[in-house]
Amino acid sequence: MFNFKNANWEFKFTCGYPAVERVSEFYRSYAKRYKQVRNEKEAESLNNMINVDYSCTFIKEIEFKSLSGAGEPTVIATSEFTPQEVNQILESFPQDVVYVDDGVLSFIVENFINKINDSFEKHKCGSCGAVYDESVDGDTTSFL
Repeated sequence: MFNFKNANWEFKFTCGYPAVERVSEFYRSYAKRYKQVRNEKEAESLNNMINVDYSCTFIKEIEFKSLSGAGEPTVIATSEFTPQEVNQILESFPQDVVYVDDGVLSFIVENFINKINDSFEKHKCGSCGAVYDESVDGDTTSFL
């Protein structure tokens, strides 16, 4: 759970590891987009987008309310949206809740993505002795 409050809004993000199906679907959609890339600049732009969109797969629910006292909190179940759509929702929020060093995306990287990446670093296959040295944000084509 990641909570954030500023002068006007209160946000609560329920975060957790995404289902394998959601991650597989996410990478399949980006694999299609990579096939359409025409130059290095487009590839770099797509890489930046993939990092943020991948982080959005870890957000399970977003609850927010205005602190002006008007109305009930709004709750968004992110499973009903693609990661790209969740990113678009986040873009409508104040920058300090999402993109700064203590924002929700940094929280996800520190508490979830870094743990996944650590689990993929230099593991040796027990049967053939091959050493795997890939992280999730590296070349993921071998995992799909």
